[in-house]
Amino acid sequence: MDTIGKRVRAARQELGLTMKQLHDLTGLSTGNISDIENDRNTPSVASLVPLGRALKRSLDWLLTGEEPIARSNEQTLTCDGEELSQIEADLIAMFRLLPEGARKEVFDLVHFKYTRLEAGEKESIYWTYTEGSADEKSGPAEGREARDGTA
Repeated sequence: MDTIGKRVRAARQELGLTMKQLHDLTGLSTGNISDIENDRNTPSVASLVPLGRALKRSLDWLLTGEEPIARSNEQTLTCDGEELSQIEADLIAMFRLLPEGARKEVFDLVHFKYTRLEAGEKESIYWTYTEGSADEKSGPAEGREARDGTA
């Protein structure tokens, strides 16, 4: 099986799934699944993750036809002494597929979130702009009428 499409079709058939059932599991249209299986379309990263989960296959296998060395030797991937969860492993796999510029953006975003948590995240005033805020929490002007311009 030398293409992603052939591997997707083989895994789907091995599990006894129809394209409709794979659609139900992934949210991908049956037309998109057909295009992938017939090599008319290369799946995006956003499509590979649900396909891998539904077909019970790793992203590495979908992309290359081979399991990663760590998995095929039954070694677990760890970070800071703890085993990586499936979502963490998927994030790493997707990160590796990104072009260098996008990797930098993702790294900067994660670093920003990390430093905000380390510094103790300051209270956001976002809630003052949402519909679900209570009258007593509507911001400096006090009251929903003041916030909505009906005071």
